[in-house]
Amino acid sequence: MNLERSVFVAPDTHEALYHLEEKGEKYLVTEKGARYEYVNGFPNLVFPRYVEQLRPVGYYDEYAKTYDIVYYQTFMTFKEDEVATRNKMIDLLNLKPKMRILEIACGTGRDSELIAKRLGPGDEYVIADFSSGMLTV
Repeated sequence: MNLERSVFVAPDTHEALYHLEEKGEKYLVTEKGARYEYVNGFPNLVFPRYVEQLRPVGYYDEYAKTYDIVYYQTFMTFKEDEVATRNKMIDLLNLKPKMRILEIACGTGRDSELIAKRLGPGDEYVIADFSSGMLTV
């Protein structure tokens, strides 16, 4: 296979994935031909694939655009400064140089932005969420 190797692996078989562009569409593919399409610019590696049809994923896709507008109320309810509280939680991660970080269920990236500001050369940071709508925001 003369395709460029991706950093991703197939979620079900853990096979290497390769970049493929066909008729203007982008995919990640395995050597055996399994395809994973891009949704809103992100590779859709949800496994099992039927999870996307579950109500919570659709709910978060629809809610993504207004999520950050109303989420701050959670912090206001407890009279907490959102950024300060998030930074206190991130401090507990005890991040060190050259770490490899995986954030699952990153949502719209409120913590992700704060974590990214702390990273330096050589650090690896991957974020993931079931909702492509949340990732797009």
